[in-house]
Amino acid sequence: IGDEDSLIRKILEGLPTLRGRAFEELVRSLLLRKNDTPFLPFRFNRIGAFWSRRGDVEMDIVALDDGGGKVLFGECKLAGHKVTRADIQRLREKARHVKWLAGSRQEYYALFSAVTMPYAARAALAAEGVIIYDLPQLLAQANAVYQKPEEESQNGTVLFFNRGDKG
Repeated sequence: IGDEDSLIRKILEGLPTLRGRAFEELVRSLLLRKNDTPFLPFRFNRIGAFWSRRGDVEMDIVALDDGGGKVLFGECKLAGHKVTRADIQRLREKARHVKWLAGSRQEYYALFSAVTMPYAARAALAAEGVIIYDLPQLLAQANAVYQKPEEESQNGTVLFFNRGDKG
C-alpha cells in the first residue's frame, strides 16, 4: 500500500511475458483446428511446448506425427519481423534436445508471428527452410468454412512436454 509506482513498474515489466504466453496458447489452439487441413505440412497427433530436463532449453511449439516420423519445431514471436538467421540457428540447436526419433525423423521449422511480416523478412526466413505463419493468416484460415467431423475432433491428442519428459 502506498507504493503504486513500484507495483505499476512490476506489472509493466511482466506484460510482454504474459502476452507471449497467451500468444503461444492461441497458436497451439489454432494449429489444433487446422490439423486436418493442407495448411500444415503434416497431420500431427501430439502438440505442445518443450522444456529440457534441466529447464535450460524451451521451444514454444513441438508437433509430432508418431506414425509418420515427422516433427514441427516452432517459435512464437510477437514481433516476428525481428527474427534473424541466428534465431533460426538457435531453434535448430534446440531441436537437438528433443530425443524423439533423433536421426530418423523428418524435421520442419516454423515461425509464428503475431504481426504480418514484410516480404523481405519472409523471403529471408523461407530461404533458411522456415515456414512462416502470421496471426492474420492463422485467423483467416481458422475462420474458413472447413469443419472437422465430430468423431475426428474427439480423437485429437494434446501432449504438453514438461520438464522431465523424455520427448
